[in-house]
Amino acid sequence: MKNNKPKISIIVPVYNVERYLAQCLDSLILQLYDNLEIICINDGSKDGSLDILYKYAAKDSRIRVLSQENKGLSATRNRGVKEATGDWITFIDSDDWVSLSLYKKFVEDINNCEQIIDIYMFNGFHFGAIQLENFSCVLQFWDMLYWNDFQRMPPIFNFDDTVSPYYGMFASYLKIYRTEWYKHNNFKFAEGLIFEDILFHIQSGLKAKNIYLNDDWLYCYREHNMSIMHTHSEKVFDIFKIMELVKHEFIEHNIYEDKKYLFFNIQYTQFYEKFQICPQELKYDFLQKAKDALMSTLPDLDENVYNKADDILKYYSLINHSL
Repeated sequence: MKNNKPKISIIVPVYNVERYLAQCLDSLILQLYDNLEIICINDGSKDGSLDILYKYAAKDSRIRVLSQENKGLSATRNRGVKEATGDWITFIDSDDWVSLSLYKKFVEDINNCEQIIDIYMFNGFHFGAIQLENFSCVLQFWDMLYWNDFQRMPPIFNFDDTVSPYYGMFASYLKIYRTEWYKHNNFKFAEGLIFEDILFHIQSGLKAKNIYLNDDWLYCYREHNMSIMHTHSEKVFDIFKIMELVKHEFIEHNIYEDKKYLFFNIQYTQFYEKFQICPQELKYDFLQKAKDALMSTLPDLDENVYNKADDILKYYSLINHSL
């Protein structure tokens, strides 16, 4: 029998976001659905973030404040999952915000379908994704066209239905996970690595029997100079480890042969993107490592097939680049 008013555990890792934190928390406490557990974990912030958390917790009993030495985003999310007592688990980055109707819409959708949902995925947009002198625009994360038979009703899919399981859908904060299923599979974010959402998306997606897709823009991702994608450091090399782990997942699930062209596609796309943000003094080493990784995959592929892949020009641009 369905729980018509399930409890949702929202995990909010917090690190040095005093400028944006109030907007994030306001978007949670003002939700049109109220059976929420808001787990805020201060990850060693050195600014006024912790004080803001305590002020909000004093006003709303649904907010739990935990604090720890800095351990990074993955470890903080993993701790939040251990602390969660809800029927569903979701994440929000503390410099972002969500629509006030998000969780109300979610509960309505899952209560109106007969299938047991493992992952509920909604859409969102990048705020400030493109900024010119007097103009900024927004970009949506993903499109229903990424899925076969995308007009089906109800909009319930699985990993095999993806035309491309990569573009725009990595972010764990765009998903709500059924707690029992999540903990049964012992999912963990890879600690000590950035770009961890890429791996987590693949791991969880492969295990999900039913994924409910809501194309509404319900999450706002704020791009700013302190975002990971704009923080240039040697950590950009983590993408190579992430790609190795993604390949391992495909091999473990005995689907590498079927997915090897898609894997090659994500490799060169991710390497191309990360090359753009790699520190100048490390670009040569990054480029060589990217070329080696791509060349090691090529013997598995038919050139006539991969030459038809999306964004193949990125591959040739990267592979022929010289510094």
